[in-house]
Amino acid sequence: MGSNIIIPKTSSFITLVCVMLYLAVGIYPEEKKLIHEFGDQYIRYKNDMSMLVPRFWNIIDKKR
Repeated sequence: MGSNIIIPKTSSFITLVCVMLYLAVGIYPEEKKLIHEFGDQYIRYKNDMSMLVPRFWNIIDKKR
């Protein structure tokens, strides 16, 4: 995705748009599937982690 900034090409832009659309649309059905498969265990995990970028400080604090 970062290569589109450095070397702007149509194919890079199309790839970037497709990835962003997948993330915007596909993330919610994936979460529903994980909740169905893992139940409360996944919900607890989801509460500790952010959706796209992990909050590493939560992981570090739990290890202490």
